[in-house]
Amino acid sequence: LIAVRYELAGFPDVNVVPDDVMAPTLEQLRGAVPVYLRCWWADHDARNRKWIAELIPRLIAHEDTIRTRLSRVYQDDWHAVVRADIVGSAGALGANSVIDPEHLLMSSVDPSYRGWSSLEMMFHEASHAKVGPHGGAVWRALEDAAIAANTRELAGQLWHPILFYTTGKVVQGVLAEREKVAYETYMHRGGLFQRFHTALAEHWQPYLDNQLTLQEAARRLIAALKPTPK
Repeated sequence: LIAVRYELAGFPDVNVVPDDVMAPTLEQLRGAVPVYLRCWWADHDARNRKWIAELIPRLIAHEDTIRTRLSRVYQDDWHAVVRADIVGSAGALGANSVIDPEHLLMSSVDPSYRGWSSLEMMFHEASHAKVGPHGGAVWRALEDAAIAANTRELAGQLWHPILFYTTGKVVQGVLAEREKVAYETYMHRGGLFQRFHTALAEHWQPYLDNQLTLQEAARRLIAALKPTPK
């Protein structure tokens, strides 16, 4: 599926599987194209382009500021171009991403990805290349703190809530400053990862505010969430 995704998205130099393995699947897809073009493509394309047209001015206005702030949090200079396709369906969660190379899919149908949320979730998906078990400064700090506290599994549980919280709060702050918009983050609006909300506000937010080092914020998070021995 990842190989097909890269093929359809136009990554000619990415070879996840051999060409002879891909060939039968691509042949079947080519056979379906005329039916899709005749039955659905015009409506789907118009809807996708409308979604893109609404996002582009927001990206132009705020992309540099958001990227700069996230780069500081992730401790990673973020200058690479990230490719994204806006589609009708991007899976059960409305969006997804793959890395190495990075590619994003986002749904133009899911109502939770409209308005200012489109800006947050575009950066959320792009942030998967910077935060996660594949590496990065945030993951290393979390993993080191969890190992030191003898609760390594917490690092695996925390990285995605941290990603949601971080991108949401950064976008929220930028919109408050520059648009005078009282934006509610996707994480809080959807009630995601509620067990982590208090700890993130108390121990991760100070890092976002430049009041704690990354390592100290990770240590405090892990300590606050470490299960109490029975």
